[in-house]
Amino acid sequence: MRFNGDDDDNFMRSVIANYAAESRDDDGVPTAQFFLDAPAARRLGAEVLATHMGLADGEVKPYLDTYF
Repeated sequence: MRFNGDDDDNFMRSVIANYAAESRDDDGVPTAQFFLDAPAARRLGAEVLATHMGLADGEVKPYLDTYF
């Protein structure tokens, strides 16, 4: 995994650890390729809106319903 050292981007490390799913090959072996499905992306968006944009709990869902 590229984002795993002390100098790496904390945000990306958090995204991978808390929201991303890892692809697997045909034999079920992890590929080290990560992705976000729509529900995970929406949860991540809610966290970013609350923590980085300062939206209150009651503002996050309407914002996501409009712009996601």
